[in-house]
Amino acid sequence: MKIEDAIDAMQNAAEVRRLFHIYSRAAESYGYDRVLLALLSDHPRLQQSAQHGVLSSYPEAWVEYYLSQGYDEDDPVKIEVQRGVSPFSWNQLLERKGLSKRQRVLFNEAAEADLHDGLGIPLHGPGGASAGIGLASSCKGVSFDSRTLWTIHNLSIQFYACYWRLNEKPSSRSSRVSLTPRESEILRWLASGLTKAEVADRLIISYHTVDFHTRSILQKFKTGSITAAVHFATAQGYITLD
Repeated sequence: MKIEDAIDAMQNAAEVRRLFHIYSRAAESYGYDRVLLALLSDHPRLQQSAQHGVLSSYPEAWVEYYLSQGYDEDDPVKIEVQRGVSPFSWNQLLERKGLSKRQRVLFNEAAEADLHDGLGIPLHGPGGASAGIGLASSCKGVSFDSRTLWTIHNLSIQFYACYWRLNEKPSSRSSRVSLTPRESEILRWLASGLTKAEVADRLIISYHTVDFHTRSILQKFKTGSITAAVHFATAQGYITLD
């Protein structure tokens, strides 16, 4: 599935299960047929508590075993997702020094449950909410490069933004942020792929003015990533892209 088609389909999804199906199909096209969404913090605006496997195509027996062993307390993937902003492979964590014997056993047991070549995707939402996606393959040998990893990362951010759109309660929507016309204009140009310097040239304003408005946008969306801000803005109707 092409990334453009997947993004359009997720934007048009009318319910969460359909959204998850579309995202899972897109991930599978890259070799990852196991997907798990974990809410790592409470999501008050969605009236949802932190939960491992709120949506999952992992083997149910594995998820039950994982939780029964208390692996969610010291899972290296979860720890890295909570403190990071960039996608990563499980192998990158295995190559690090300092993993405990229990953490290495966790990875070995995941492989025995046919979870191979895993990826971790950090996700950050409005109000400081955090979540993460674990991707894995039921078969060994999935190969990827940095471009593929960042494509999957962008798909995941879009999925999470649409997940918010479908779950946000009406009472929470009344507290939606308000963008000024200039902020909306700058955000649309950033969403089109222009850099801040290019936006400044296009709008015939200073770079510092663009930077000021960009920082205001990030503060309003409570995110440190313009990519995440763009995905949330488009998914929730703040801006539209041609």
